[in-house]
Amino acid sequence: MSDFGIDSITESRLRSMCSQFAEVSLIPVALWLDGSRLCGSGFVSGVEPDRHVFPELVARLGGEGHETTSLGAEGGSMYAASASQGGRRILVMGPVFPSGTSKTGLDAISHAMGTPAHLWGDVRTNLTLIPQPTADQLMSTCQLFHSLVEVALRDDESGKVDWYFARTAHERAARRQDIPVQQIHEFMQAVDEAIRLGDYDRLVQTLDLGELATIVPNIHGDAELRHAKGILGIVLAEAAEHGAVPGGLSLAEAYALVDAYLWQADRLTSGAEVRRLLRTALVDLAGLVAERHIQSGLSPEVARCIRRITDDLAQSPTIDELAALVGKSRSYVTRRFREETGLTISQFVTRERMRTAKRLLRYTSLPLSAISERLGYASQSYFCNVFKAETGTTPRRYRTATALWEEEEEV
Repeated sequence: MSDFGIDSITESRLRSMCSQFAEVSLIPVALWLDGSRLCGSGFVSGVEPDRHVFPELVARLGGEGHETTSLGAEGGSMYAASASQGGRRILVMGPVFPSGTSKTGLDAISHAMGTPAHLWGDVRTNLTLIPQPTADQLMSTCQLFHSLVEVALRDDESGKVDWYFARTAHERAARRQDIPVQQIHEFMQAVDEAIRLGDYDRLVQTLDLGELATIVPNIHGDAELRHAKGILGIVLAEAAEHGAVPGGLSLAEAYALVDAYLWQADRLTSGAEVRRLLRTALVDLAGLVAERHIQSGLSPEVARCIRRITDDLAQSPTIDELAALVGKSRSYVTRRFREETGLTISQFVTRERMRTAKRLLRYTSLPLSAISERLGYASQSYFCNVFKAETGTTPRRYRTATALWEEEEEV
């Protein structure tokens, strides 16, 4: 149990959600639990402006019926906050600038927030990349992320999640003139259904209709490339939240996947690359859901063991822990697991780790040491030996061989 009263898996999930959502929305976000800051993302390292506005936002949220509020600040900046009933958790988003602001205004805000002078340039650059939503759009974005935080903290089954509310909030938040919201909505209806069903053929048919080229056109400058990556983030978030999770993936798995795809997006330099990554990511999500559907025919005990293993590959449970989890004997669990999956528990853990390793190698620039640590291997060399034994190649060669879009030309 962490200092925040939540288990380590949930805390890790919340931190990942915070990072991923900031990547998608391009808006700085911070999560507070019981008056202490759990995590933040989208800020310059060493700068946490939400700490300066948190007390006033809490005061504004203290009134009855105020679950979401906004706050204007010097220089035209604005924050939004959303709190649960009782105020245990509070989400803070901002600053954003609805009407834009000047270099002088940005420096004034940096000074007011106590930012060291040597970081003003970094802060100014960071803030100029943030979109300029209206108060309603910022509030809707805040409400959306807060609803996802509540789901993560409750750890509900996908059937109990109010996905309609999340979709509605997301659509309100995404209503910006430079994003083809209606096109994305219509496109995602077909994509979400195919992913939710794990229907690979239907998804490929949808992707082959040419709508990706309309939603993510060819790129002619840095601003358009950032815009295309923003659309990629929105589509992936939609596919994960409304396709993959209702289809059987856990929230932790879905966010980890989206996070991996967004890592790769940082390296893209053209519209064709963005489209190729988006297509690959959506197909991967459908494939994983299809695997979960196959697993749905398993016994409740084996299915629960699989969920425990895949939720945290770095902390692989022992056979005794799995037996205690399902209330059965050690011999019963090992026998049923092999009968139903065709693999021993150890073989299954290795297979899932290798699948995750391939995604991280393909879609992120994480060093091998970080990947091996994330997967629970004692050393990088041991991870590399296992990977070669399972795949016939080294992690470095696999990463080079699968980065095909970097060598392809713009269509």
